[in-house]
Amino acid sequence: MRAVQLLLAALMLGGAGGYAWSMLASAPAAHPHLPKASMTAIAPSPEELPEEADKEWSAEASDNVQNAEAASRANVTE
Repeated sequence: MRAVQLLLAALMLGGAGGYAWSMLASAPAAHPHLPKASMTAIAPSPEELPEEADKEWSAEASDNVQNAEAASRANVTE
């Protein structure tokens, strides 16, 4: 019985010692070369595209700019 216990203890300590020795004697692990991250173009979703109401609003705004320029050039006397 005592021989079996001694054999089990020797196996466990031998395994732990061998593992420790292999870690001490091995070369350090090389750092992996990871490629640099880059940005990829993402197509706009339909929710982000301008709607017809947006186009009408822009057209009305540009018309207002032209009307304001014409009014400022006009000779208004009160």
